[in-house]
Amino acid sequence: MNLPKKLAWYIKRFSVMSPHDVLHRVGEQFTLKKLYLNYLFNKRSYSYSIESFAFCSSAKSRLPILKWNFNADVLELSGSNTDRWPRKFFNSIPYRDGNPYGDIRVAWESARLQHLIENQSCEKQFLSWVKDNPPLLGIHYISVMECGLRILSVCYALDKMRDKLESPTETWNALLQLVESHATLIEKRLSLYSSAGNHTIAECVGLIYAAVLFPEFKAAKRWKKKGLSILEQEAARQILPDGGGLEQSFWYLLFITDLCGLTIKLLEHYDEVVPISINSAYIRATKFLNSFANSPKELPSIGDTDNGYALSPYLDISWNHNSSNTVCKTFDNSGYTLIQGKTFKLIFDHGSLGMSPSYGHGHADALSIILQVDGENILVDPGTYSYTGNWRHYFRSTKAHNTINIDNQDQASQETAFMWSKPFQCQLVHNDGKFLLAKHNGYQYISNIIHWRGIIYYPIGIFIIWDHITGEGSHNIELNWHCRLPIDLSIESSQSIQNIKTWQSNYYGHKQPINTIRASTTNQLPQTLITRINLNAAAAKININDDIEKFQEWIT
Repeated sequence: MNLPKKLAWYIKRFSVMSPHDVLHRVGEQFTLKKLYLNYLFNKRSYSYSIESFAFCSSAKSRLPILKWNFNADVLELSGSNTDRWPRKFFNSIPYRDGNPYGDIRVAWESARLQHLIENQSCEKQFLSWVKDNPPLLGIHYISVMECGLRILSVCYALDKMRDKLESPTETWNALLQLVESHATLIEKRLSLYSSAGNHTIAECVGLIYAAVLFPEFKAAKRWKKKGLSILEQEAARQILPDGGGLEQSFWYLLFITDLCGLTIKLLEHYDEVVPISINSAYIRATKFLNSFANSPKELPSIGDTDNGYALSPYLDISWNHNSSNTVCKTFDNSGYTLIQGKTFKLIFDHGSLGMSPSYGHGHADALSIILQVDGENILVDPGTYSYTGNWRHYFRSTKAHNTINIDNQDQASQETAFMWSKPFQCQLVHNDGKFLLAKHNGYQYISNIIHWRGIIYYPIGIFIIWDHITGEGSHNIELNWHCRLPIDLSIESSQSIQNIKTWQSNYYGHKQPINTIRASTTNQLPQTLITRINLNAAAAKININDDIEKFQEWIT
């Protein structure tokens, strides 16, 4: 990142910080200076009395039994190449968008060491990683969330194969070095204030695991107290009362749900008290997730999706695998309505942009729709693809979602790769099980424009999507339907209709072309567009004109 670009990033970042947040950042700079001096002059030799640590000296497993699904068709993960990244003090390595080395998230993925859990000969790989990545050296110490996740994975991996270790003294010593150095760094660099999000939860869980499994460390009580205190607060804040996620990302909701579940399992295993706020957050989040899917692969890709896991792609502690029979259910706090039948599933997104003040993992998808029929994804969310470059801009844009785009503008302003300004507000105005009506104000700065979207569901197999745009003046109105399969849409012949190719990403780092039906018109407001989706041939004969008129009555 060049100097002008870096300066612009810092100006935007500071613009959303509170005075307490700014003071915290100043203090963090002093912490980084101390860490750098420690890196330069304190070349500590990590050596421990293995017998003094119960986790290392025990002949039996020290971790709770977890539920796994090793036969699951898990999402493919991106490859990793860390060779191109410099080996120097972590804070001196440029890693944000525009760096000369690549996508840092891809490089971090394999260094979480989660693959070791399924590897029965992981000892040499683990020792090699610890040797090649001494404390504070290189990219794997930039994000302390990565340190927290690494504590979990190596503890579970070595706990599984404790009776198969070829060099137990060396291996346990390396584990103690990793846990102590990682937990010490996490405690000093917790993601707080405007940076508090899923990273914070992963960091706290890492501290809790380090403290509970290794109480012999002098700082263990402090790690546990701090980790539990912040996790209680953040779980209650980030998991909304209806179980949805504050960040407006289904994938990150699963991520923090699994982390809360792992904490509960650990505390119960050691007969420790599970805080009510953590347990309650976990229960309501699992209910939410299971309403929409039966596995991670089925989760809708609403908001950012990076295919990172709390512990393993095979972890199965947050799923009950019982298909929901819900006909129409609205989650008021998170802003989603699910309409589901035997052969279809429709999700109507009328939620917020995401977690303030930066809304980093949200997409400009107000009033977007996802539709699945007979197990096939018909109207799709684009996914994420990348956290860097122009593709980052496209995949989270309004144009990439199944909603209305005005004057080729997003419903909010993309400031940086993880920052939005001018966030939209959505409101569900009417919901009686058959008729849904919502609105958002994302275009209010353009001639006071308001986008209304109504949905009518007929059990015979019809969906009507009614889009009404109010405001002043003449504007370009564009309606995009991103389809995995060909679909017949009935739109007024006076409008321009194109069948074009756009993009979808099923998992991070991969994209493929998809069909998009784009209807556009430039006219004076107000304007109305109507889309009819027939799920079977018999549905085409039903007249729906009288019902459509009700929407106009409700907005006046």
